[in-house]
Amino acid sequence: MTHGLQQICRHLSPRSASSILSDMGLPLTPPPDMLAKTNGAFYTKPRIHRITCSTLLSTVQNIMLYPLSFPSFSPSELTLASRRTPLASPLAPTILHPLQPAVYASILRMLFAYPRFSSTRDVLLADLTGLIGYNLYDLQVGYVDTNDEELCKELEVDRRIDDALQIVKGWGWDGAWREEEEWMGDALAAVVKGWGDLDFLPWAPGHHNGRRVCQ
Repeated sequence: MTHGLQQICRHLSPRSASSILSDMGLPLTPPPDMLAKTNGAFYTKPRIHRITCSTLLSTVQNIMLYPLSFPSFSPSELTLASRRTPLASPLAPTILHPLQPAVYASILRMLFAYPRFSSTRDVLLADLTGLIGYNLYDLQVGYVDTNDEELCKELEVDRRIDDALQIVKGWGWDGAWREEEEWMGDALAAVVKGWGDLDFLPWAPGHHNGRRVCQ
């Protein structure tokens, strides 16, 4: 199994995948300055290959290859997914995707790696908010005004929050968090229940002077 994972990771490494895309005529492209400033590591970490003829920021589309160290998933946090391709012999015969709690742990871990006032952290906080709403609350209608009591009652928001809290607690009971990262369960539970403020989730030590950085 370990050998299989190594083979899969070798096929899916950003450098080898980048070489394949380059050979296909998809050029390696530097990140646009504006997106690097507003999205931080989400544009400075990956190898970016343009797949459209257009280079205009409004219409260009890219394939972005991130190093495994960016989300920092361990092999035990990945599970096999069904392969959906008509190819008889694909380069990557197996596809792995992260377990549900591992996704939240990855976001919290990345939050801890970047300064409090940074563009990367802004993106992570927005992603965490959207993920909690869509995935844990199972609210697939987009933004919900919590001040609209009738809408909240119609959508059973209180029940959804309680259900989400039990899911997060269950991950702790099942030992989903890594050693010395058990605090993530408490932090996520506080955010889910509304007791905690996203802005006060841990950030990189030594970065709290209020200056915004493009990182």
